[in-house]
Amino acid sequence: NVKGYDYDVAYTHNSSDVTERAIQGYQRQTELVKLLSNNPDFNPLVQYQSADLARKIYGTNYVGPVMNAVLRNDALNARISGDLYQLPAGMMKFAVGASMSDENLAINPSAAYQSGDVSGYGGAQLPLSASRNSSAVFAETIVPIVKNLEADLAVRHDRYPNASATNPKVSLRWQPISQVLLRGSYGKGFREPSLPELMNQQTIGTSANLTDPVTGQFGQFNHTYGGNPKLQPRSEEHTSELQSRLHLVCRLLLEK
Repeated sequence: NVKGYDYDVAYTHNSSDVTERAIQGYQRQTELVKLLSNNPDFNPLVQYQSADLARKIYGTNYVGPVMNAVLRNDALNARISGDLYQLPAGMMKFAVGASMSDENLAINPSAAYQSGDVSGYGGAQLPLSASRNSSAVFAETIVPIVKNLEADLAVRHDRYPNASATNPKVSLRWQPISQVLLRGSYGKGFREPSLPELMNQQTIGTSANLTDPVTGQFGQFNHTYGGNPKLQPRSEEHTSELQSRLHLVCRLLLEK
């Protein structure tokens, strides 16, 4: 607190570090084809192969590191709030603030994953390094209109490298008596796609068992996984109808 105003400044650092390994493994396709091609011991019409061939098939599995992915976010936030102006119905209050954020994404696949030869992982995954900066400013004020009726007015502006948006919010609060409270609000929201949603490399894999919504066929199908750089920000409107809440207050329990 300084000169009657409350302020808050914060720096945050978040890091997600994920490493994936194949424990039992998927087949290395090239090795499996070499093993089974023109192999007199291989019989595709039986459920189980000989113990010796089954051991060799298992030997074509890839066991080892698959990839490492690191997502980091550094953010600086600042806010100040306090009394703004004395109105007949009460004190008008305010808050203003700003934030800056720096995001970094690094994906490092193993050489085996980059080759695209390991079944079960779709296609080849190449290394990826992506980053972006974003910023936002906001302001909010609480305005006493008449006794027991106040309005909350807020606005926020977000800026990303490829998108920006300004979103307002308005709410009313009326409490005619201590046991009854009426609220109503309207606002707009904004969400920019995350770095993985935008930048993760697309690969072709196999879906789980599902029903094709077009043909009605049941089975497994080619499926595209990964990010989509054409994703657009999502904006929404939020409206709450006036709701009444009856607060039953037991003064005896509160005093105890």
